[in-house]
Amino acid sequence: MNFPGQQSISELKSVVWSEALDLFEGNEKEAREWMSRSRPFLGNMAPEDMLDSYENIHRLRCFIQQIQRGVLP
Repeated sequence: MNFPGQQSISELKSVVWSEALDLFEGNEKEAREWMSRSRPFLGNMAPEDMLDSYENIHRLRCFIQQIQRGVLP
């Protein structure tokens, strides 16, 4: 469901990619590898497989922000 003023899934995918790229200081190869591997803290899902719903994108963005702050779940 997309509410007025809410970003589309497509827009959010771009935001997540940008955040992942920032996480790896612009290293696209490392960011792509990170996005493609299963992560235990994400229920053994690969981050790229979580780009299918608002809820999963929110979980993924929270996870990336925790890593950026040095706080792992």
